[in-house]
Amino acid sequence: LPLFIYAALALVIWGLYRERRAFDRWGAILAALAFLASLAVRPNQHLLFFDEDIYIQIASNMSHVPVAQLSVLGGPGEITTSTYYKEPAGFPALLGLAFVLTGTREAVAFIIARLIYAMAVAAAYLVARELLKDRDQAITAAVLFAATPACFAFSASTGTDLSAALFVALAVFGLMRGN
Repeated sequence: LPLFIYAALALVIWGLYRERRAFDRWGAILAALAFLASLAVRPNQHLLFFDEDIYIQIASNMSHVPVAQLSVLGGPGEITTSTYYKEPAGFPALLGLAFVLTGTREAVAFIIARLIYAMAVAAAYLVARELLKDRDQAITAAVLFAATPACFAFSASTGTDLSAALFVALAVFGLMRGN
């Protein structure tokens, strides 16, 4: 499963690279504003009960061992007993990559969640701009997406909802561009 996720992520990155001419400064500005608003207003807190802890723990394990596991007994170096919650583990695999680079810290998970929220706002802008062919309407659509209470409230959540929205929006954008 992790190798499939990493291969899919590589394809997404390749697709974004191919569409780099479609990006403009407004997507980056909207993403930066969404990230800063989330950072300034939303506290670092779990909103999905134990689910977010499970995702973070699976990501922690994936940063040490390339298996989507939730440890029941053992530690990062040696997992004695494990179970598989929350399949498929796309978001934990992405978070696990961040943990490889920064170490396993919950604060990193909250920053990654905010970055995913910001990128989802930029992706919403790209889809709206491609669909509507009007920059002002695309900016309005992205701001409305960012300010939707469910989106903004979960912008600091380490759940899988906004990462799913991001990758669906990128898929739709790629299809609309013929990529």
